[in-house]
Order: sequence, then structure tokens, then C-alpha cells
Amino acid sequence: MLRCVLTASLLLFGLTACASREAAADQGTLPGHPALAQQVDWTHTHEIRFGMDGFVSGYMVEFLNLPAGIDEARDYPAGTVLLQDTALRTIGMISPGNRAYTFDDENQIVDLGVGGRDDQVAAIYKRTERPQYTSLFPGVPR
Repeated sequence: MLRCVLTASLLLFGLTACASREAAADQGTLPGHPALAQQVDWTHTHEIRFGMDGFVSGYMVEFLNLPAGIDEARDYPAGTVLLQDTALRTIGMISPGNRAYTFDDENQIVDLGVGGRDDQVAAIYKRTERPQYTSLFPGVPR
């Protein structure tokens, strides 16, 4: 039985997902016709929070590996992480090679170097606390 699940967090993105697709996305495959797999964006989104205040500071969007036979027609390769503020503006990214980038006051790219993911996320958000991640649906249909 397919049971569609709509969460309040995903409503922010204007997206819905079916539980069967969520499970398939975790395994990197989708049942049925290959066109179904092409309709999935193959990302995993997390809310990011810092410290004890519990407020959402932004979102981390990870680009997942595509299953065999799916054309790589995305703007970012698998392994890329985009970091967004609460208005969904991109404020930084981490490359597949684990190099972090953000933007200065003139909107120029600033290379933060290579480091641990938590340290890079904290630096991009200009925080000293360790980030806490809450997973949202992976591979949500477009």
C-alpha cells in the first residue's frame, strides 16, 4: 500500500513524497519503470541547528549518487553539499573534495579550505557551536 506522507518541514519546500519512494531512495533504486528514477532529484536535506536554542539556522542539501543508468544532468555532482539560510538562499557549499566555500559582503567567493564537515558548516554559518542535523526526506520527487 502506498501511503503518501506530507511533513510540515517539506511543506516549506512545497514538496510531497511517498513512503515507498523514500525507502527506495535510501537504497539508490526505484521500483518499476526507469522513468520514475529520473523524476527524483536524488538529494538529502537536513535542517541545521546550533547550540541549545533549538532554532533552525538553515538547511544542508546533499547531492546523492545516482543509480546506474540515470543521466547526470544536475548542476552539482554527487557529494556536493549546499548550505542555505532559512530563506533558502545559498550561503555556502562544500565540494565533493571536502573544500568549503562561502561568500563575503561583496558576494565574492571565499575559500575556507579543507576540514571536517561540522567545522566547515559552523564556519559558513559563522557559529562556534557544533551543528545539529535533523534529516528530512531524501530523494524527494520534483
